[in-house]
Order: sequence, then C-alpha cells, then structure tokens
Amino acid sequence: MPISEPGTTPQSRIPLVTLKDIHPFHGGQSLYLWEDGLFVCQVVKYDRDRQMFIERRFQKTITQKAMKGLSDLLDKHNFFDIVTEQRAGIPEETRPAITVTMTSGKTKTVAKWANEKHPDFDAIYVALRKLITDAEKADPVFDGPYDPKWKPPRMNDE
Repeated sequence: MPISEPGTTPQSRIPLVTLKDIHPFHGGQSLYLWEDGLFVCQVVKYDRDRQMFIERRFQKTITQKAMKGLSDLLDKHNFFDIVTEQRAGIPEETRPAITVTMTSGKTKTVAKWANEKHPDFDAIYVALRKLITDAEKADPVFDGPYDPKWKPPRMNDE
C-alpha cells in the first residue's frame, strides 16, 4: 500500500514517524519526526564514570524536500506491507520499531530483530538513523540522566 493518500500533499500525508530503538542494557536512540520537518531524537548511552545511563536530546528541522524524500522512501519500500519474523529474541539482541501514522489515522508499527535481515525495513531504519547521526553534530537541548518515560512535549499535545 503506498504511503500516498488521495487528496493529500507531501506535507500532510505523514503527520508522524517514530523510531524506538533503546535497549534496556545497552542504550540506543529514539526519534520523533513530524510532518512539518521538526524532529526530536534521544540518544542513550551508558556512562561508566557515573555508572548510569545518560541521554542527550537533539532537535532539528529538515526541509520539505527531505520530508518528501522520506515519504518516497516509505513508498519505495512498501512500509505498510512489511512483515517481519515473529520469534523469541536472542539475549541482548535489539528490536528497533518504526511507526508511521497517516493523516487518515491509519498507523502501523513494524519491529525487527537486529540479527534479522529485511532490505525494506533496513533501508528505512538507516535513513532515520542518519537523521539522528546528523543531529548529534549539534549541541544537545538536554544532556542528563536517562528518563525512560520521556516523550517530546509535542507528543503530550496530541
């Protein structure tokens, strides 16, 4: 199923894309990307000196051209048709999850075990990780103890 919905513009087709990829023992990252190009990401790492998980949050805006590129990528890799293997995880294996919410309200979450190869999921995952990597080049908007319940304030408004 294509991401495009009849009568929508590229800016309004995908109100929200999220990536959740934080392992309780190893850290990771999460990303919240809205249709206007604003995104917030959370990068979690273990700080050996403080003996605790710390997080850094970054906020950035991408262009509408980049948003269209992401929409095209979701179309090209048939996000709404992706099916991944359902199995028990291997100890310490991560399981990233990508959620896409459409203007129609349709939402799909796809999760994949890290050791599983899935070209369509992997291409989308790599693109979202690149946004996080690029954002990490800037100063964080927060740097402190990890809060596993944290969500961007904008999520509380929706």
